[in-house]
Amino acid sequence: MSVYKRRDSYYIDYYFEGERIRERVGTNKKLAERALAKRKTEIAEGRFFSESTRSNVTFDDLSNDFMKWSKANKRSWERDQRSIRLMSRKFGSLKLTKITPKLIEDYKQERLKSVKGATVNRELACLKSMFSKAVIWDMASSNPVKKVKMLREGPERLRFLVKAEIDALIKECSEDLRPLVIVAVNTGMRYGEIVGMTWDHVDLVNKRIRITRSKSGRSRDIPMNRAVYDLIAKRERVSKFVFCRSDGTKINSVRTAFLRALERAGIEDFRFHDLRHTFASHIVMSGVDLITVMELLGHTTTKMTLRYAHLCDEHRTKSMEKLSFDHGHKTVTNDRQAGSPRLPNSLLYNECRSGGTGRRKGLKIPRSLALCRFDPGLRHHNQDMSERLYRPFTP
Repeated sequence: MSVYKRRDSYYIDYYFEGERIRERVGTNKKLAERALAKRKTEIAEGRFFSESTRSNVTFDDLSNDFMKWSKANKRSWERDQRSIRLMSRKFGSLKLTKITPKLIEDYKQERLKSVKGATVNRELACLKSMFSKAVIWDMASSNPVKKVKMLREGPERLRFLVKAEIDALIKECSEDLRPLVIVAVNTGMRYGEIVGMTWDHVDLVNKRIRITRSKSGRSRDIPMNRAVYDLIAKRERVSKFVFCRSDGTKINSVRTAFLRALERAGIEDFRFHDLRHTFASHIVMSGVDLITVMELLGHTTTKMTLRYAHLCDEHRTKSMEKLSFDHGHKTVTNDRQAGSPRLPNSLLYNECRSGGTGRRKGLKIPRSLALCRFDPGLRHHNQDMSERLYRPFTP
């Protein structure tokens, strides 16, 4: 292995699996020396692919390496695994150099015949991520998925149950399923967060559930209302998991039991995850501000939470009443008549949380959130909300 100069350029010369390889680096000798050191390291660690080796890498080869990386770095690796299993039917034994934008477009059109556009987009996103890693790992020279246009997705799903449907569903649940449904509809927790809940993350004294590993990777505290507290406090500790199977092992899936309960309750087009939408919809309609909803659901941005903004009809109507022009007469709003302070929209959240008047550091509150603001007179409302602002859903 060596660095040599030819005319005005420096080259590196090395061997890989008996094959002599020469690469032009540039006019900088130190850069060439660093490039040669990098190649030595890649060869020693088994991460180097020559041009001849790279041309023989198949989709299955990339899939194996990508799944190792996904399991080590992503909590959603199971979704990648499902996507790869489906894509392998089309690309499995193909070499990466043979997977072209046209071939990917054909796959996209075929999948659209059986699934929705959003599902196809998730699979294409996985494929794009795979090729991006392949380029970094020197298994491919380019990413063909970048030349394929994603499908336009329709409006995000927002299916939630009314009180009568919630009562009917809880009534028809099996004994093992009912606690999961009650917790989901009273806390907005995700299915994985519920079945993964352990006793060391439950604070019965302060009525809090600690989520340490959420979908976003951030931790959050969820207040327990009376229904959830009574349910958890009465459970026997037969395992480290709060909700588990009879032998103490973690619950994997309740899909079949949930579908049967839905059928008996006469509820159609509903998923377990929609219980989370049900929770959020009801507390918004009870008057809870969207910033608090965002915190309880664990959203990292307001974009996801704003899907519930249309449920604040009463608050929107009140906000419009504040703007009234009547032939020059000064309009006195209900808030002023009630004696409550008049606050800028951007400060409403701070005022309702702590009584302060300064903007919350690092948090930009969209003007649309002010339409669903919280009563400025209510303090420490996270816990109060769970007890006072909406009726707990119990069997």
